[in-house]
Amino acid sequence: MRALHWITETDGPFAAAYYDGSHETEDAERQLELRWRSARDQLKQQGADEATLEAMDKAALDPAPGRALVAARGTVLLDEELAVPPVLPEARYSAVPYLLPLARLAPRDLPYVVVITDRTGADVRIGGRRAETVQGREFPVHKVRGGGWAHHHIQARVEEVARQNMDHVAREVAKLCDEQGARLLIVAGEVQSRAELLGRLPPRAKQIAVETDIGRRGEGWNTKELDQEVVTLVTTKAEAEVAAEIESRRGGQLYVHGLKDTLNALSMANVDALLISEAFDGERPIWLGPQRNVVALSEAELIDLGMTEVQQARADEALPVAALAVDADIIPVGEPLDDGIGALLRHT
Repeated sequence: MRALHWITETDGPFAAAYYDGSHETEDAERQLELRWRSARDQLKQQGADEATLEAMDKAALDPAPGRALVAARGTVLLDEELAVPPVLPEARYSAVPYLLPLARLAPRDLPYVVVITDRTGADVRIGGRRAETVQGREFPVHKVRGGGWAHHHIQARVEEVARQNMDHVAREVAKLCDEQGARLLIVAGEVQSRAELLGRLPPRAKQIAVETDIGRRGEGWNTKELDQEVVTLVTTKAEAEVAAEIESRRGGQLYVHGLKDTLNALSMANVDALLISEAFDGERPIWLGPQRNVVALSEAELIDLGMTEVQQARADEALPVAALAVDADIIPVGEPLDDGIGALLRHT
């Protein structure tokens, strides 16, 4: 999310739509068109101009599990595919861009590797972007029925080839994890092959590895079940890291929670990451100064600071934009926070 700092310097108003863009049924095209039409109608009712809506039309019907669109003044600013769709579609036309659903639905910024393995090799995906194949020897890899010396010789050969294949996969997967700085390794595929791979991984790769029963070689990467499983595992890992970071910074007074303290930290540009839980009251009004990180609970607070150009916005619009304005990350958390909001600070 930090990379979206530029959007805080863009003039609005902004149209934002978050909806299911999946394309898995016979009438998928029609259903996708209906979902976008519903979002478009809502935006138009809220005052969105036709030029902006027409710009969004051009991107809105591209299939994806979920889609996030943000546009302003006849230009699409963000067109993001989401690994999972929002639980409920959302469409909003507002003075500042509505980005909280993107923070909640976009893949976490956590380097990871997915490997689907069997006795002949593995398919590897790096952070949902690049896929590779690690191929071992294909023959012989399966045991055969029979007896006698020849049979035992063949069986031993099968086991030796499978072992060599798995050694090769383990080396290549560990190398990719090191190259990518992966903090999570997701291991899928045949049960026995998964166990053999885990047993051959070096300590650093083994330490970040988790298994899943979902995913088989030959099924390909574009399966809804595997995508959702990866999102779940990455999110779980990311939340555990955030919880550990909160605990670490709490001891060093580099953590605050509650709306008042978080607003103060944003206004002082002292936020490294904005933390938002499900309990956050997004409808609460927030006042913004001419610099979008300057936020307050009342108009009077900003006027007392000598500001004359102030505006009001919903908290779920104002606070993510304030975070991006100071190059802070936006992290959804499961941990309870006062007012559903908190921040990791840059300095005391």
